[in-house]
Amino acid sequence: MIKWFLMFTMLILLASFVLPVKAAGTSQLIIINKSTNKLAFFNSGKLVKVFHVATGRDNSFTPEGTFPIVNKIKNRPYYKDNIPGGDKRNPLGDRWLGLNALGTNGTTYAIHGNNNPNSIGTYASAGCVRMHNEEIRYLFDQVKTGTSVIILHSNQSFEAIAAANNYPHTVPADTKPVQEKPKAPAPPKEESKKEALPAPKEEPKPAVPEAKPEKPDPLACIKNKIQGRIYFPEIHLKMDVSCQIKTSEV
Repeated sequence: MIKWFLMFTMLILLASFVLPVKAAGTSQLIIINKSTNKLAFFNSGKLVKVFHVATGRDNSFTPEGTFPIVNKIKNRPYYKDNIPGGDKRNPLGDRWLGLNALGTNGTTYAIHGNNNPNSIGTYASAGCVRMHNEEIRYLFDQVKTGTSVIILHSNQSFEAIAAANNYPHTVPADTKPVQEKPKAPAPPKEESKKEALPAPKEEPKPAVPEAKPEKPDPLACIKNKIQGRIYFPEIHLKMDVSCQIKTSEV
């Protein structure tokens, strides 16, 4: 009887430690942006810290959506290669934040530490999100079970992603994340068109009358002769036939 009681008690303790916790809304939020391989931790509506992480070496390996943290495990063993928890060879590090992604109840996908710090910031994992061991320890101590984790590709800021997902009010779990649509640039204001003033018309210039050619004076020859007699008396005896003809024409 005592044996059965002890076994029952151990099963309850094990279940409370490992089995997933039902997601509940918290004042916290984690956003993982696969386009930059960065993780943002929000608490009480404020962005607290941003960390570098590693995500899946293929884009499809790390699922995208909104998933709750359903368990927190220290020194989780690496069952695949039978490496105990806390061992320096353990690729899971010493902290595990299990995600209920794609119905796996925190057993497959998680935010955890690692034994290869050079992989942080790259696409290297089989699907989990890796962090530096000292940073996952900080996050492990701060974050609560039930906290929503948004995983996505985005070119928006963490604050914009959080606002688009209605944080700090409610963030639905196990759903596709909402990305804030970039605002279209405002159309340029039309400048008031100024009416073009007509070019000033040039006033017509008064027509200059054409100079009429002066008619030849028929008496010019005689006048010249008379004038020549006054100034040059020795020439007046000479007769100009042409002058006589012109005079006769007059």
